[in-house]
Amino acid sequence: MTYASRIPADAGYLSALGRAFYNFTYLVWIVVSTIARFSPRGCAAVPQGQTARTIARALLRAIDEASPPLAPAVRRDLLQVHERHLQVIRVRNKLLHAHPFTAEDGSQRLSAGCRPWSTEAVDDAAQHFERLRELKTGSMTGSGCIEMSGASFCTWRQRMGTLVSGLTKTR
Repeated sequence: MTYASRIPADAGYLSALGRAFYNFTYLVWIVVSTIARFSPRGCAAVPQGQTARTIARALLRAIDEASPPLAPAVRRDLLQVHERHLQVIRVRNKLLHAHPFTAEDGSQRLSAGCRPWSTEAVDDAAQHFERLRELKTGSMTGSGCIEMSGASFCTWRQRMGTLVSGLTKTR
């Protein structure tokens, strides 16, 4: 049996919302895997059942506690990821804490205060989350870059492990 909601909403709008939240969750998973990779405590350093901001603080701790210490360029790039992650958390929170309303055309939308989230605005948020996921940090490889986009978690993590083990020795 297929679920049919009694709350009217445009399928395209709901799809855009789903994409935005999925993109944000994907980004958080990259941050979580980075915490586990760099923290001496591994997966135990990842906050369980906590907010995205708490996870962001754990990333900062993992960067600070990495052992052996990270090469300066790697540290700088990861700090940039941390700052951009904090920015997208604010955008995600505005979307997540928005309330439903009926627009002038009768469509159901979300609004943050007096600022409605149009489909285009939701798509912009999804792309904003995705851009951080695609952040390229060229200093991590010396000759190329780590592309988080299109890489599976295992592949990305394996590449990070190889690169970091070589880079931390060149402090």
